[in-house]
Amino acid sequence: HAPVDVVYAHANSLQRMAEWSPWAKKDPAMKVTYSGTEGVVGQNSSWSGNANVGSGSQEITALEPLKKVGLALHFKEPFESEATSDLDLVPMGDSTKVTWVFRGDNNFVSRIYLAFNDMDKMIGPDFEDGVAQLKAQAEEDARTKEAEARAKTYRGYTITPVDRQEMTFAGHR
Repeated sequence: HAPVDVVYAHANSLQRMAEWSPWAKKDPAMKVTYSGTEGVVGQNSSWSGNANVGSGSQEITALEPLKKVGLALHFKEPFESEATSDLDLVPMGDSTKVTWVFRGDNNFVSRIYLAFNDMDKMIGPDFEDGVAQLKAQAEEDARTKEAEARAKTYRGYTITPVDRQEMTFAGHR
């Protein structure tokens, strides 16, 4: 229940993503470093944490304003692997539908592991938790934005403060 521009502002930067990341909650002491320009294709982050989060890096590979954020992920621990992830945003009136997609190739060992373990059950709850946190933050920002807009409106007119050069006025009543 937030407009797409508000949701996109939470998704197009790795620093903003860290605010709603389900894995940041799993290891509050996780070490994260950022490189590149925030909110631009090529921005990179690296993390190292406990066994719940492991270590690796991610890079923003695609940004379609108000539509999509693409990521490339490289996991180092607990096992080496590559993956991609997309956040797809679809405006729906005053709301936004968010779909978080994760894709990875499985090598021989991974295939054996996944034959006995359901990946959706293993990490699905993390994705749901992340989207729930994104929802809460975006809805709070949308309420704040709406309240600020209402505070600047009087009888249907938007009040916009303007800095002007000093002037002297004279009046007669």
